[in-house]
Amino acid sequence: MKISVVVTTYNGEHYIYEQLESLRKQTYDLDEVIILDDLSHDHTVPIIETYISDHDLPWMLIKNSVNIGYRKNFTKGLQMVSGDIIFLCDQDDIWNQEKVEEVVQFFQHDEILMISHSFSFIDENGKGFEVKQHADKSNHGLLDIKVDENDCISVPLSILMKKNISQGCCMAMRSAIVKKYVKLTENMLPHDWELALLAAGQNGFYFYNRSLIHYRIHSNNAIGLNYVIDGKAQESKKYRVENRAKVLKEEKKALDFLLKDRDLYTHNKKEALERFEFMKLRVECVEQRKFFRLIRRGLFTHLIKYYSVTSFFGDVLAIL
Repeated sequence: MKISVVVTTYNGEHYIYEQLESLRKQTYDLDEVIILDDLSHDHTVPIIETYISDHDLPWMLIKNSVNIGYRKNFTKGLQMVSGDIIFLCDQDDIWNQEKVEEVVQFFQHDEILMISHSFSFIDENGKGFEVKQHADKSNHGLLDIKVDENDCISVPLSILMKKNISQGCCMAMRSAIVKKYVKLTENMLPHDWELALLAAGQNGFYFYNRSLIHYRIHSNNAIGLNYVIDGKAQESKKYRVENRAKVLKEEKKALDFLLKDRDLYTHNKKEALERFEFMKLRVECVEQRKFFRLIRRGLFTHLIKYYSVTSFFGDVLAIL
């Protein structure tokens, strides 16, 4: 299997060297590394150029002439890759040396189209730190299923239709998923969520509960996980209530994207269509403050199966 890695950078001079080192030192050969810089105005590009030259690496560096944003930058890279298995890579993390070797083994199983793994936290100085763990969740609270350490499980589409459960830097996927993504995406949602939806739509998204990267938290993360750090959970919940319509529209966009996939399994398509109807109702009721309509349609029809107690009261609080 040919292994490709897509790396995107933007003003990452403080951390890019460590990220590149962790790629070069992988115990499994990387056949293709494509680095796309999004018009950095610091020393990111010279650092990359020097690194590639000093180590005589066959890596490709693409320098964008205009800033296109991280979503389109990753999409651009995915349009260029030629590997059978594709890894996504940020500019500021540190990969365990055996990450690629461990992950590639799972693709011996045909049913696995995409896999994500867990991570550990480091701060801007590279110092590790712990966060409070949820007893009934995994992946630092991102996955609402309890998974034993080192286990690998199939993640149902029903979970991914509500939210993403992994960062792109923890993902690897088959080329078929990448080709489908490139064809369908309009870059309306984070690339990693859209990729995960496509894999899960064919029951092919898996989660491996083992930390294989050090995920760096700092003030310039493009999309960080600050809300999972101690003291931030309540702020995230408050945001979701105060910005309820916006949050619900994001979930609706995810369903709209998923339903474009002609290869979506029949039972998954049925659930996606029902959930899309449910999300339309919720957006309408929250935006127009239709409390009684929410009660009638949300609690006294077949759509009630998609409501959790937390979601219902979040909608009610947003309306009142």
